[in-house]
Amino acid sequence: MPFFVALGGATWRATIAVAVVYTLTFSLGGLEPWFARSTSAYFRIPLARMLELTAPPLALLAVAHGTLLGALLLARPRRAGPRQVLWCAALWAGWEYVRTLVFPYYPAAVLGLSQHATVAVLQLASLTGVAGVSFVLLACNVGLASLIAPSGAHGRARAAAAATGIAAAAVTIAWGTMRIAGGMETSSGPRVAAVDVNARERSTSTLARYLAASEDAASARPALLVWPESALITDLEHDPSAWAVLSRFVAEHGTPLLAGGPGAARSARRGVAHFNSAHLITPGHGMRSYHKRRLVPLAERWSSLLGSPPPELASLEAGEEATVFSLGDTAFGVLICFEITDAAGARALARGGARFIVNMTNDAWFIGSARPPHLPWAAVRAVETGLPVVRASNAGPSAVFDRFGRPVASSRPADGPAVLTAHVPAAAPTLYARTGDVFLGLCVATVLAGLAHAMFRRTG
Repeated sequence: MPFFVALGGATWRATIAVAVVYTLTFSLGGLEPWFARSTSAYFRIPLARMLELTAPPLALLAVAHGTLLGALLLARPRRAGPRQVLWCAALWAGWEYVRTLVFPYYPAAVLGLSQHATVAVLQLASLTGVAGVSFVLLACNVGLASLIAPSGAHGRARAAAAATGIAAAAVTIAWGTMRIAGGMETSSGPRVAAVDVNARERSTSTLARYLAASEDAASARPALLVWPESALITDLEHDPSAWAVLSRFVAEHGTPLLAGGPGAARSARRGVAHFNSAHLITPGHGMRSYHKRRLVPLAERWSSLLGSPPPELASLEAGEEATVFSLGDTAFGVLICFEITDAAGARALARGGARFIVNMTNDAWFIGSARPPHLPWAAVRAVETGLPVVRASNAGPSAVFDRFGRPVASSRPADGPAVLTAHVPAAAPTLYARTGDVFLGLCVATVLAGLAHAMFRRTG
C-alpha cells in the first residue's frame, strides 16, 4: 500500500524512481540474504566474497525490473476509481509472471505466495493460479491506498476504489471458506514414508545411513518409501554394488523406493547425458527414472559465457518427459527442488494422470535461512492442481499438503534422522489444472488495452 500511496500524483520520473526503489528493496533485502548464503555453501566460497559477487548484478537486474515496472505504470488510470484498481492489479499479476521468466526468477517474490498459510484466500488459485491471489491482494491495497494518496479525485471516486478492493478480498475469503467447508476429506490414499538423514555434507549422504534410517519405516510396508534429492551420490545404472544393495532392500521389504540422485542416458547429441534424477525401484519390476526438466542456472547448468565452471560442478542436461509413475491403483509425479515453483510442470503431471506430487529436495544449502524459499510453493501447487503434495527433504522440513494447501503432516530433523509417515489425502484436479493460465492471459490483455488507450490519448 505505501508503494501506491507514493505513486499518487507522481510525475513520470518519480513513478520510475519509486518502482526502482521497490525492486531494489525486495531484491537486496529479500532475495540477496538467502541467495548469498545458499550459493556460498553450494560453491564453498566465503560469504563476504559471495556478497561481493552477487549483490552488484542483482542490483542491476533490480533496476532493470523496476524501470520496466515504472514505465508500465505510466499508463495507469490517473484518477482513483474501480478502473484504476483493476488495471493496476492486472498489471502486477502480469509483471510478476514476466519477471519470473528471466534470471534471477525471484521464486519467493510473488505477492500471492505470501498467502500460503492463509488457506481461505489461497483457494482462489484453484481457479486462477497464484496470479489471481496476487491480483486480489493488489486490488485491495490499491483500493485502500486511494483513500489517502494525492490523486485529485473526489471522495466518491476514492470510496468506490476502496470498495472495489475490499469487495475483491471479501468475496475471495468467503468463497475460499465455503470451498474448504464443502470439501472435507472422506478417504485416505496410499501411506508414504519420507526419510531425512540430515546430511549437511555430501560425505554424510551415505547409502548405509539411509538404509539404517529406513529400516523401521520400510518394515511397516508403506505404499512408497521416499528418499530426498541428492540422497544417492552415485548413478545406480553405473554402480552395480549400490544397485545390488538397494534392489535387495526393496525386494526384502516389498516396498517401492523413490530416491533422488544422479542419472545418465545416452544422447544422440552429446554421447552420455547426465541428469538430476528421481529413481523409482519397484519390487520385481526394476527401475524407472524421471530426469529433472527445469534446471537451476549456475548450480546445475553453467553458462559458457562465464568461462569454465568450478571444479566440482558438473553441468547437467534437462529432462524432457513429465513422468508419471504408477503405484498400485494410483499414480504420482515428481518435481525436484525448485521445480515446485513451475506451475506448468505441476499441471503437466495432473494432466498426465498423477494423483499426488512428490517434491524431493535438498535443503542443506538453506540451513542459515528461516525456511527454504521454495517451501511455500508446495502448498500453492497443491491448491492450483488439486493434487496433494508430499515434500521429502534432506536437512529441512518434510510435509504433506492436502489439496486445499493445508499441512496434514510434517517433520524436521534435529540431531539425527527424521521419518515422516502419512496417508496421502484424496485428489480432485481443479479448473486451473485443466485450463491453465487463462486468468493471467486476461490480465495481460487488460494491460495491453490500457497501454493502447494511454498511447491513443497522448497522440490524440
